[in-house]
Amino acid sequence: NRAMDFMREAGGQPWCLHLSYIKPHWPYIAPNPYRDMYGPSQVIPANRQAHEQDSPHPVVAAFMNHEESQNFQRDEVRDGVIPAYMALVKQIDDHMGRLMQFLQEQGRLDDTLIVVTSDHGDYLGDHWLGEKELFMEESARVPMIVYDPDAAADATRGATDDRLVEAIDVLPTCLD
Repeated sequence: NRAMDFMREAGGQPWCLHLSYIKPHWPYIAPNPYRDMYGPSQVIPANRQAHEQDSPHPVVAAFMNHEESQNFQRDEVRDGVIPAYMALVKQIDDHMGRLMQFLQEQGRLDDTLIVVTSDHGDYLGDHWLGEKELFMEESARVPMIVYDPDAAADATRGATDDRLVEAIDVLPTCLD
């Protein structure tokens, strides 16, 4: 809501907005109506193999022994937390939908560059880990979606790219 207020207040003036959503993040508590949207039957199995615990690098072993990793190694924890995590993602998706609708109603989708990304993913039990440390796919590979209304972007519109993007480059690139 505050982001939409900010855009209204800016009127026709150029603006730049960094909108940061804290969720999904612990505590993993989803409000209604999201709370009961997902259940344990929708939790996919953790991406982990038994051999990963056999002789891990000492740094990985230390993280595997953290409390959050120990907790997410238990299926009953994952079955309780991941549905709430999924609900929080759905909540953000709905808020982003409201924002896109607002931009469209204000006639600003034609002149607004939008970049959606994240600072990290979460293991949630993958590789016997609980949070975000280290550089495995689950924590390092985050989405980056760019909506560029400029006609110069038409040649690559709708394209996907699996190459690594360094977040440090995002702001200077957008400013350019």
